[in-house]
Amino acid sequence: MPIVTISRQYGAGGSSVAGIVAAELGAEVVDKTLIETVARRLEMAPSDVAAEEERPRTLLERLVRSFSTLEPGMGVGWSPPYPDPMFDPQKAIIELTEQVINEVAASGNVVIVGRGASFVLHGRPGVFRVFLSAPEDVRVRVLMKRLGLGDAEVRRKMHETDAIVPPTFTRSTSTTGAIRTNTT
Repeated sequence: MPIVTISRQYGAGGSSVAGIVAAELGAEVVDKTLIETVARRLEMAPSDVAAEEERPRTLLERLVRSFSTLEPGMGVGWSPPYPDPMFDPQKAIIELTEQVINEVAASGNVVIVGRGASFVLHGRPGVFRVFLSAPEDVRVRVLMKRLGLGDAEVRRKMHETDAIVPPTFTRSTSTTGAIRTNTT
């Protein structure tokens, strides 16, 4: 049973290519459903999961989180958005995303789009990894049509998205080949 991971540049057509590949292989496409599964298990909105997983933390966020472990009255006047002040949504999302990717891969016959799947499955034999890129002008045309935005807005959004180093999964340089999450 095939397992294909597709990484891509924003606007390069990852979902479209995944659909074509899956149709040829008779496989399931796992794209937005991965976000929905993680959101359901964490009892969060899918939009919150997508936003949290794709943005790096600011210095202020890291500082505030570090002060949250102080005794009451010693820290800053901040109330965490979750009942458990130690709950780190970004870390929980990353860990659960890795778990769901492994579950999906175990079933086989899937085409997984994005979400760090190629890194999560890096040690698994039989995984075919694809990275899609496209010339900027092509991506701009595709995104203008998809998003209904003008050229300048699309270019700004595309460059912002391309510049983000998502805090998903990065390959560890350890000899064990373990996955390291980039959550700091």
